[in-house]
Amino acid sequence: MLLDEIRELSLTDMKRVAKQLSIAGYANVATKAKMFDKIQDTLEAMGMNEVPDLEVEEAPVVITKPTFKYIRDFPRIKCIVESRDETEYDLPIGINEYTCMIRFGQEVEIPEPVYDMIKSLTTIKFTKDDNGFARSEEIKRYIISKV
Repeated sequence: MLLDEIRELSLTDMKRVAKQLSIAGYANVATKAKMFDKIQDTLEAMGMNEVPDLEVEEAPVVITKPTFKYIRDFPRIKCIVESRDETEYDLPIGINEYTCMIRFGQEVEIPEPVYDMIKSLTTIKFTKDDNGFARSEEIKRYIISKV
């Protein structure tokens, strides 16, 4: 791109050219005239009279999970939840707007975030070792398995 062509560009486009040329401080320039002067000075210092066509690398394709507004909109997972505590019969769950009651030992379909939350719940079990000192052990609160 020749200098005459650069002169006709908008300030935003001139800043893109300045960025390609690695001109320091191009973002702070407020007028087209000053931006053109910076580009012209840089090209003269490089011994060039036009901006070379620079190869632009294509950004890698990023695959993301879809986002959902509500917990109930997430994909559901079929699973069976078992409690380690024999005195518990049901598991009430509440996450944001989503609430449910899970019966232990029965197959249920729950949203993915609920499955992940149940899977991550832990409790502390205290025992005494051979010397009589208390020991604590972190164990999973519920046994959850996909069906």
